[in-house]
Amino acid sequence: MIVDTIIAMSEKMKLHCIVEGVETRKSADYFIDKKVYAIQGYFYHTPMQGEKLLSLLRDEQEVNT
Repeated sequence: MIVDTIIAMSEKMKLHCIVEGVETRKSADYFIDKKVYAIQGYFYHTPMQGEKLLSLLRDEQEVNT
């Protein structure tokens, strides 16, 4: 699979992969299993403005403290 080759190349070059466009749990789990932890897509959240993201992160931080 091309994705596996890209991940292997990045590991060999000591680079981190960023995966965009993840829309399903199956896809997210696949990349997590491959040790790719920078994952973005509709599976996690719809696109949003920066201020909304900051608000979401603040709310999450308050819940976890």
